[in-house]
Amino acid sequence: MHMEPKQQLDGAHSSTRETKPRLHKGFAFFWLVPVVAAGLTAYLFYQTVQSEGTDIEITFETASGLSPGKSELHYHGVKVGIVKKVVLSDDLRSVIVHAQLEKTSNDLAKSGSEFWIVHPQISLNGVSGLDTLISGNYIEVQTTGEGKPQTKFTGLNHADGRDRMSPDMFLRLTANTMPTVGVGSPVLFRQMPVGEVVALNYDVEKHQAMVDLHIFKEYTGLIRKQTRFWNTSGIDVSMGLGGVTVRSGALDSVLFGSISLGLPDALYATSPLAAEGTEYHLFDSLNDVIEHEAQTINQSDIGVGRVLTLKMEESQGIIPQTTQLRYRGIKIGTVVALQYAPGLNGVLVKILLEPKLKNMPPDQYAALENIARENSRFILVWPEIQVKGMTKLQVPTDIVEGPYFRVEPGDGAACTDFTVTDVEEDTYRPMDGLNIVLKARQVGKLTAGAPIYYRGVRVGQVEGSGLAADGSSVQLHAVIGSDYAPLIRANTKFWNCSGISTQMSLMGGLQIKSESMASVLEGGVAFATPDNALMGAKAKAGTTFDLADKPEDAWLTWTPSIPLDR
Repeated sequence: MHMEPKQQLDGAHSSTRETKPRLHKGFAFFWLVPVVAAGLTAYLFYQTVQSEGTDIEITFETASGLSPGKSELHYHGVKVGIVKKVVLSDDLRSVIVHAQLEKTSNDLAKSGSEFWIVHPQISLNGVSGLDTLISGNYIEVQTTGEGKPQTKFTGLNHADGRDRMSPDMFLRLTANTMPTVGVGSPVLFRQMPVGEVVALNYDVEKHQAMVDLHIFKEYTGLIRKQTRFWNTSGIDVSMGLGGVTVRSGALDSVLFGSISLGLPDALYATSPLAAEGTEYHLFDSLNDVIEHEAQTINQSDIGVGRVLTLKMEESQGIIPQTTQLRYRGIKIGTVVALQYAPGLNGVLVKILLEPKLKNMPPDQYAALENIARENSRFILVWPEIQVKGMTKLQVPTDIVEGPYFRVEPGDGAACTDFTVTDVEEDTYRPMDGLNIVLKARQVGKLTAGAPIYYRGVRVGQVEGSGLAADGSSVQLHAVIGSDYAPLIRANTKFWNCSGISTQMSLMGGLQIKSESMASVLEGGVAFATPDNALMGAKAKAGTTFDLADKPEDAWLTWTPSIPLDR
């Protein structure tokens, strides 16, 4: 048998087995690249997710000026997020802003956070949101710093002005009508800015205007239970028993409006501090505050301050917030209001007492406790001056501060209502002497008590005046002191020396003449008697003399020698 082919075949197989590659069961390094790439991708994705903040949704009525990818979210002026997209709500009545917070600002995604859109506003009160002209509108955020996690919010139409994290105080005023102020208008205390208006709203159901105020932290001590607020916008002109009063604040208050606050000094120390969020009534004017206090302070639960009511026939010279009540020369109260008495048969003067005064001696404190007693006496005192050689003169209120009330404490039962029956007038005292009549064209300032001078010395006074029987002239009834009666002779000349007279001449220039300061203030009469040969006999009681408007030059040169009855 021929066996060569098989042998050749076996040899071929043997050769094939010898050249077949060997299979390795170890790790294949080329698989490392995709594994590392996948891990790196996952890490980068994790880092991206971790670096991004929380996604939130804010619903607004309108999203005017917001641009996805551009418009930012700000908190205290710092960027804390960005708007991702803006879409319409399902009912097409609002817009939903999808925004993403930065990682460091995730705490803003909590209940209690508030969002509103900031856009530029220009008004008489100033310019706000000016930075949006460059950067575009943005969303402002504020938060209380507390609350549960939340991602869906309803945006505000405008800021309420309250910074929930601020140490400052925020409070609300309510009023019947909206005051003429705007956001940013100042809040004043004694003309000094202590806060600002941050929001204006109107409650339709309660029919009330609401004004939110921001009080700076260094002035929060002014906000107490009895603090009062009133509108000081523009110029306030009022007419009442005290006359016409014109009030205006600083120029910015006139132009942009302002709100003032105050608290009587007598109440400041004991009135408790107000809590955050306390609501107050906004009065239309300071007069309204005064009238309110005069009616309610006697029923106050703080135990200090009392309003006394003084009834008078008239209120001439009495000015609210100016006229004082004094005891032993020290101010212990102020007139706060004037009202007509029931039946219009007089005037009621409201006086707010100051129960605690600095540097007052202990014995006077004890007397003060007896002021509001049934038999206490209240006297209206007019300011007086002392002129050399004269008695006291009543001074017009436009020259000095005006009248004041003086109290003489009593010891009767507690009482707050009194009648003023005494008025101190020291300008007139009856005088004994030679009675004469002065005939004048008009009386002018020559009223009872007006002085009569001889060579600048007061020697008599006017007792009264009245029309002559035919009405053609005025008759002044005067009296010359008994010691000076010999000076009045048949040819004595009298003239009116009231006020100041001026005379201009080419050679002598301007001459100013007046008998005395007293004659300037209240009027007066002067006289001169001719030299001895021309003076005539002694005047008798009831003699009538003409009263000239001014002296003749010759009268001023007379120098008679007349013995006086002394």
